[in-house]
Amino acid sequence: MFEEYQPFPIRDFGGLWKRGKADTCPSNHFQDCSNVVFGEASVKTRNGIEQVLASGAVLRTHSYKRINEAERTLILKAGGNLYDSVNLGVPILTIAAMTDFSALNLYNRVYISPHNGLKGLANEKIYVWDGTTLRAAAGVAPSAAITAVQSATSGNIEAGTHLYGIVFESASGYLSKPGPTSFGVVVSDGTHKVDISGIAAGPVGTVRRHIIATRAIATYDGNQFGQEWFFIPDGVINNNVDTTISVNFYDSQLSEDALYLFDVLTEIPAGLVLGHYKGRMIVANFDDNQFMARLSERNEPEIFDDANSALIVGPQDAKGITNVVEHRDLLGLTKSMMSYVTSDNGDNPSTWEVISLDPGIGTEVHGISAILDKSGTSTDRFFIASRGGLIMFDGSFKQPELSWKIEDLWLRINQDNFHKTVVAYDPVNKLIYCLVPLDAATSPSHIFYADCNEGLDYKKIKWSVWEFPNAPTSIFIGILNNTPVLNIGSDNIYRIAVGRTNDNNIAINNYVKLGLIPEKSNGMINHFSFLQMRISGAGSVAPQLSGIDDTGIVNPPNFVLSAAPGTEVVRKINYVKERMSVKFTLSSIDEIFEMNSITAYYKALWSQRPA
Repeated sequence: MFEEYQPFPIRDFGGLWKRGKADTCPSNHFQDCSNVVFGEASVKTRNGIEQVLASGAVLRTHSYKRINEAERTLILKAGGNLYDSVNLGVPILTIAAMTDFSALNLYNRVYISPHNGLKGLANEKIYVWDGTTLRAAAGVAPSAAITAVQSATSGNIEAGTHLYGIVFESASGYLSKPGPTSFGVVVSDGTHKVDISGIAAGPVGTVRRHIIATRAIATYDGNQFGQEWFFIPDGVINNNVDTTISVNFYDSQLSEDALYLFDVLTEIPAGLVLGHYKGRMIVANFDDNQFMARLSERNEPEIFDDANSALIVGPQDAKGITNVVEHRDLLGLTKSMMSYVTSDNGDNPSTWEVISLDPGIGTEVHGISAILDKSGTSTDRFFIASRGGLIMFDGSFKQPELSWKIEDLWLRINQDNFHKTVVAYDPVNKLIYCLVPLDAATSPSHIFYADCNEGLDYKKIKWSVWEFPNAPTSIFIGILNNTPVLNIGSDNIYRIAVGRTNDNNIAINNYVKLGLIPEKSNGMINHFSFLQMRISGAGSVAPQLSGIDDTGIVNPPNFVLSAAPGTEVVRKINYVKERMSVKFTLSSIDEIFEMNSITAYYKALWSQRPA
């Protein structure tokens, strides 16, 4: 049947190609495609979505997990209402101006920073959520006056003047600035304890109160702040109720420094960025200073020194800090279109040197790949959504961009709303998801899907575009049965469900449009007579044939797919053009396909088109 015709087989489909004119698209790539994924030498309909949570319309989501609990999701909805997925009836936080937020999972808690996608909200702060209670991170200093007197009970406090103060400790381990404003003063005789009373309860969330003291002051001149302060061993009230305590110590036992607490922030201003680096929490891009990042004390995420925690990044640049990421021993910081790097020099963050890494590559607040609930990566690389493309960083920015094949499509991301782009990475299945606002969309509208199973290389990566019945507004990768799965926020929260053939009972509009056949025509006019396909699935395929620049569109009769894998389908066609592109579309509910190969049979008719 095919003896007179030359076969042109296509296998190993290379994914979407949106770079230059359509006739530059390789024949085994797609000029256009929607809602497809790639298997072993195949292209097929993506899995459908199922509803996970009837949350209502979602602006932003953040997944977190507490020890011995099921995975939860923080959900931001209109009006600045932030919910925990375990209770969608009552918000844990409401801030009318909050249209976005950043979150960081640390020490079995979630730190939350309200923002508008561009900078931290004015007059707002960082919050901490333990799954039950929300409070402002950090906390106020004790203010109520205390009474400190020499006890009638014998003890060992050395002779001389000692000062006494109080420090609150929260459930998250935050230690407050010492108080009260006027500290207790006792002149000890060297043979008695000291009794302290009038100790006020701390704010909600306080779990204990610490007593701090100075060593004996030989000549006390009334200066309460020019002294060295220490935690008293055993000087702890392990509740938030008792108001009295007796303390006893030798000066030689006062070794744990408390002086640094006098300079801590009692409130951590809200920033655009939340991150971590070597046990420090990072907050950056504040309403009143977009060039500043603050880093907490090591392993103390709520303790920020007022002066020494500040790191200033590129104050001469027009825009502020947009993202941070820990990579190996370094801390990367980005702005919209530039990037910097710094590292811990063993001194305070304010002394760290900030070096320009690349003046042309940057990203926005959600534009660095997240793995599960963590930004950046634990696989020694991360992916960054720059305005020029998706770039891999493994110690340097790799060029060309991973999005090289779809450069024209990438450049259609709405630049004014680029800060709404989100990148997520599934390292198990080697998949990258980019949620983007395309063209005139002011909110995310599509997902760019990238399959990296053949290599993290711009030539080997395979791209597709996904659309859904309701535009996706947020994505994250969760775990279901020990397997990573993409979750999508839109009108509700959904997840990709293996084997599902519809989008929550709505049809998946899936199609592919191949590159032109043959690769080059050399001006010859060809007659295309047959299509031979190894294709299976369910539903009726609507084929379409077209030439260069979508001229000469022909719609042959539909054909019905068999569910049997490896099914060979042969269809006679009668198409005359220099080159031919084939498009297959399935658009009814539960219609899916998987194609392993397609062969077009053609022969030359004329060396040029007849006049």
